[in-house]
Amino acid sequence: MHQPVLRHRLHNFLQRLTALMGKSGPPATVVFDRAQQILWRGEGWAPVPPTAARILMALLDHSGAIVSESTLIHAGWQGEPRAPADLYKQIHALRLLLETDPHHPRHLLTRRGAGYFLQGVVGKPSVSGAEKR
Repeated sequence: MHQPVLRHRLHNFLQRLTALMGKSGPPATVVFDRAQQILWRGEGWAPVPPTAARILMALLDHSGAIVSESTLIHAGWQGEPRAPADLYKQIHALRLLLETDPHHPRHLLTRRGAGYFLQGVVGKPSVSGAEKR
């Protein structure tokens, strides 16, 4: 199947899936391409800044688990000491990319006193250049 046809079918499928799930259903799947550091959320691909991408990869690597702030700080800044406020800014930036309504997140959730939990996001190794157009 040609890439444009496949891309069009995938786009239509994701739109129908999102419409069927509505606000009361589980969150729609978001796809993150690790190699290209881009995110698909139904309207198209969006670039993810490097620090936010490293934090998102750490969350994906611990899929289904709560990830502590210290683990995410270590992942985001590659061991460089940072304050929790730096992480909060990156979490906010990720929510702007991931969520339909960042003030009521459904993908990147906070577990007070424990860390962050990611749901409905799939990590993909790579997307070819033809698929991103």
